[in-house]
Amino acid sequence: MGLPTRLWAIAADLACEYDVTVHDYYFINGNPTLTDKNGVYCEARASRDERCFEHYPIPVSAEIWRRNQLGLLAGASRVIFPSFDTRHRFLKDFSLDNTVVAWHPDSKHSARHPSPLFKYDRSSKRKLRVLILGAISREKGADLLEQVADSLNGRSITFHLLGYAYRPLSNSVVTHGPYLLDELNAKIEAINPDVVWFPAQWPETYSYTLSTALELGLPVVVPNIGAFSERVAGRALS
Repeated sequence: MGLPTRLWAIAADLACEYDVTVHDYYFINGNPTLTDKNGVYCEARASRDERCFEHYPIPVSAEIWRRNQLGLLAGASRVIFPSFDTRHRFLKDFSLDNTVVAWHPDSKHSARHPSPLFKYDRSSKRKLRVLILGAISREKGADLLEQVADSLNGRSITFHLLGYAYRPLSNSVVTHGPYLLDELNAKIEAINPDVVWFPAQWPETYSYTLSTALELGLPVVVPNIGAFSERVAGRALS
């Protein structure tokens, strides 16, 4: 990011091959999540670039930006996408014949996850526990989480954010703060959630926190956008 595009020719100068692994949507118009200033995904292509610029302004037009990035992408031996959904969205803007779809290696673990169980008993006096994982930006649904938690405040349900939001959330959300990766499973076990919710507002390209939920055999609620629906297709309680 921020490198001059003349460097795209360095592999040819060195007579070597290279791969590009796509992490987000930065190549499309400089906006890694394709969301507007309110963190909402810009679905309509006619207005997408203009709305994305409000969030991530760039010094050239979107057309020039994509033309500059195309040299890097087209010159690669492989452009590796972490989900079919991500590749599908990219190929609307770039004509490429060197693409590969490969879920991240951690999927080898989540592919062998235990069958999910929904253990909550509505007749019990215990509140339903909904877990949200990670660092939650507007794009990842922090505002939506707060709105839903506030609207259900006083009901037999609690929302636990294991991680943190881009701003302090209301007391309707129990925020547990950041965690070290090797502490994650123990912290989830201590919360003992009934379901994990991913309130993302943009088409995430993969989601490592989803991998964690799958590995632990937890029921999940995911948005029908991005890699989420692809990764939980056919899975029970998802």
